[in-house]
Amino acid sequence: MNIIIAYAASIAYLILILSISELTRHLLGGANEISRKISHIMFSGMWIIWITFAWQSIHLIIMPAIGLLLILAGIKINCLKMLERNGSCDYEGIILYIGLLLSISILCYFYNPALIPGTFGIFCVAFGDGTAALVGKKLGKYTPKIGQNKSLAGSLACFFFSLLAMVIICFYFNQPVCLWKLSILAIITTIVELVGGKFDNILIGLSVALCGILLF
Repeated sequence: MNIIIAYAASIAYLILILSISELTRHLLGGANEISRKISHIMFSGMWIIWITFAWQSIHLIIMPAIGLLLILAGIKINCLKMLERNGSCDYEGIILYIGLLLSISILCYFYNPALIPGTFGIFCVAFGDGTAALVGKKLGKYTPKIGQNKSLAGSLACFFFSLLAMVIICFYFNQPVCLWKLSILAIITTIVELVGGKFDNILIGLSVALCGILLF
């Protein structure tokens, strides 16, 4: 029964993500960074559905694999404009993001203790990387540039929201909050977001997950 709920909830949540992103795109006058980042942040909720209803099941791997195929099919038939990067038909970020979910799913399926570090990785991508672009775009002009298209404001937002997301995850899993360890992971997130380029989605998630396994 849980598996049926997992698939039904995943489909409903995917429709919700795309609907909200498309609505935002229309309200703001076409494909833009905000609608893309909304979906970017919301996709992390899919992970919570999967681990809640399909934990330790092979469906934990099957569902993100299906999700990746659906995204690729949607790109092929040109029906995912709300996920474009400023109308440029650039979907690498979302493909790598779903690839990250699949990678973390495989890691957790074969190594159960990776659950919390893997969740850290996914949420650092969602909230750290997701807010860095939005804050950097709005406030970056008031702070120094620290890289190509990167600002101090964006990097600080990446660190803060990554740390906040991991603290919330610790409470969600009823785990003690070790701020110095979480701060190390938030710093890793910020550095990889700064230098990771177009591969930052998957590099942040895997770096945080693997370092989290070592730290915790």
